[in-house]
Amino acid sequence: MSRQGTPWLQPSADDQPTHRAGAPQPASPAPQPSAAFHPSPQSQPSAQQPAQYPSPSQPQQYPGQPMAPQVAPTGPDGKKVIATLPPLDETETLLDISEATGQPRRHPVMLLGAGLLYAASAVVAVAFGKFWWDAINITNFHASARLLTWTEPRPGSWQSVVWVCVLALVAAAVVAAPAITAMQAWNGHRWSRIASVVSVVISLLTILLNNWALPAIALVAAGTAVLWLRPVSGYFDRWAAFRAEEPRHPKHFEKVTYGRLPRYAGE
Repeated sequence: MSRQGTPWLQPSADDQPTHRAGAPQPASPAPQPSAAFHPSPQSQPSAQQPAQYPSPSQPQQYPGQPMAPQVAPTGPDGKKVIATLPPLDETETLLDISEATGQPRRHPVMLLGAGLLYAASAVVAVAFGKFWWDAINITNFHASARLLTWTEPRPGSWQSVVWVCVLALVAAAVVAAPAITAMQAWNGHRWSRIASVVSVVISLLTILLNNWALPAIALVAAGTAVLWLRPVSGYFDRWAAFRAEEPRHPKHFEKVTYGRLPRYAGE
């Protein structure tokens, strides 16, 4: 049996072909790497696929985290629009300043009270003029005023001069008191209420004059009652707020201490 017919016999070294010295050696095939080092294309991650991240325009919210800031709105031209609140409703100001005078508006109730006081002053002024006209005539001298009727001085004597001067002072006081009170109420001074009460007391002196002066007592009393009403109180409050000065914080420029205060320097 020949060797070629025996498959389990391996050729020996003598059976291998020999090559002559200097003959070119056949090129051996390049070694093929093992398949274990080359994974299949299906198992390799694609380098062209980008990582999936959340879009900036749609921030994701996670439980327990604060709300992400919203993107500022933009206008038609692409510029950012500043968000603003709607304007507040106009409210009635406390002072109610008049555009004509620049001062708080005069309340109609206060105007009524001041008008009554001015009317009382006018009545007394007219009554004193009537007394003076009657006193010129000697026959009507004692009847011109109650004070002269009670005292009955001799016309032209020093006593008559004294009593006439007293009547002039009484008329001046009764005319001035209501007029000053009305003026101060017009200017918004609260103490005009106290002055109105004093004017009522002074108006009682008109009894020393004639009957023409008596209506002044009722006018002063009515004007005083009007000034004590509630609407006039609000009018005085507006004037008080109008005159109130702005709060001024004291500024001390002496002994300015920099650094630690002296009471803490020893610590």
